[in-house]
Amino acid sequence: FLSLGLTGAPKVFGSEKPYGKIFAQFSTYRGLGKGVSWASNLRLGAAAFRDVPLASRLFYAGGGTSIRGFAQDRVGPIDPVTGLPAGGRFVLLVNQELRVPLFWIFRGVVFYDAGNVYESFGDLTRLALRQGIGLGLRAQSPVGLVRFDCGFNPFRRPGESAVALFLSLGQAF
Repeated sequence: FLSLGLTGAPKVFGSEKPYGKIFAQFSTYRGLGKGVSWASNLRLGAAAFRDVPLASRLFYAGGGTSIRGFAQDRVGPIDPVTGLPAGGRFVLLVNQELRVPLFWIFRGVVFYDAGNVYESFGDLTRLALRQGIGLGLRAQSPVGLVRFDCGFNPFRRPGESAVALFLSLGQAF
């Protein structure tokens, strides 16, 4: 699976907050035999703003579909005053999953996630990747795949939780 998204609001079209944004995703899935598969995912994004960026146009990471060792949106810049995620202009995410059949409708997953959200290109070039590792259980149901993941943050910083739990529908990627 390969996708490339370009969005923007140029000043020439009357935007009061001009910006441009690009986001690319590449996922591959390989069968390893006897129902075992390897899933890989890479996501890259960059955003440019003429003025102060809108929070909704920034990138965020952490949570059940990005880096599962962290709470939702808790990877990347954090506002020092509010303690809330501040978002960033660049994002890099890498996910790896080994998916194994267990029994009946259940599959097990072992995963490794890495990435970060960066405020500047200089920050991105240093690649300070945050990591999450963990285990998951998948159940095929009439409404789709039900997913439970337990992610661990192996290199915690002060104030960060060691474990993050997620219950979701559908695959992480």
